[in-house]
Amino acid sequence: MGTDFADYTIGFVGVISVPNGGTGLNSLPAGTLLYGNGTGNVGTLTTVAAGEVLLSQGLNVPPAWGTDLGLTTLSVKGKTGANTSLTVITASGQTGDAMVVGTNTAGQVLEIAADGTITLANLTLSSALTVPNGGTGASSCTAGQILTGTDSNTAAFSTPPGARVYNSTSLAIPASAATVLTFDSERFNNGSVHSTTTNTSRLTAPQAGVYVISAHAYTASAQAGTNTMNIRLNGSTTLAYTQDQGTSTVNAVLSISTVYHLSAGDYVEAVIYLPKVGGSTVSQIGNWTPEFAMQWIGP
Repeated sequence: MGTDFADYTIGFVGVISVPNGGTGLNSLPAGTLLYGNGTGNVGTLTTVAAGEVLLSQGLNVPPAWGTDLGLTTLSVKGKTGANTSLTVITASGQTGDAMVVGTNTAGQVLEIAADGTITLANLTLSSALTVPNGGTGASSCTAGQILTGTDSNTAAFSTPPGARVYNSTSLAIPASAATVLTFDSERFNNGSVHSTTTNTSRLTAPQAGVYVISAHAYTASAQAGTNTMNIRLNGSTTLAYTQDQGTSTVNAVLSISTVYHLSAGDYVEAVIYLPKVGGSTVSQIGNWTPEFAMQWIGP
């Protein structure tokens, strides 16, 4: 027995509920949005005025249209070009053009005026930007200077302290007596490390840090016996020592260097000892004798 389904019409009476796969609704205005509502009828949001957006009201709570996004930061992307504008609507419903971005100059930033208006402007600072704000706290520098921190808020540009000094004439050294070498001339002197008029034997640390210290001397005649030179700290503490076991036919060559951490105000001297009877002389030759140097290399 054949069946022709075209002869039958399936009809429904009433509205199909959500548990049966429907919405529970019998009409939907144009533009209406639907949202879940458990087993009850599907919820609806009808259209509203232009400019409002769909806002979440929390978990398991129906959404709603609104204008207050509750944002403290708003990033606008996409549209570029002259006179691109952003209109901000406050929680109280006040509106206004908060920002008008037109043709701008490279390097300009957004500036907020007292009335809340935001415009493009050149960045100006009333004082040097401090370290916690991403700056240095320094307002100027000279080519070749380095930047070092001074405290939690500022850093400073400076030329690292250091000096190399020499004596312009040969130096007479008495026999078998520790003698502090003096220096009347400077090859360079950064940070007032040396003076050619007061305590000319000293190289003084103007700031704390690690310093490289060196001294060089050559005798004018043969030096039989043990010839020594040391670098002395603050008139008493030996930091480095060298010796040359001389002969009656060979001049003494003494060269010494060390690395040491000095406090601000510490000073060092080069002390020489020559046992030759009748005394001797440290020769002044070129750029290497007698020479004394100290250079800051780090904190």
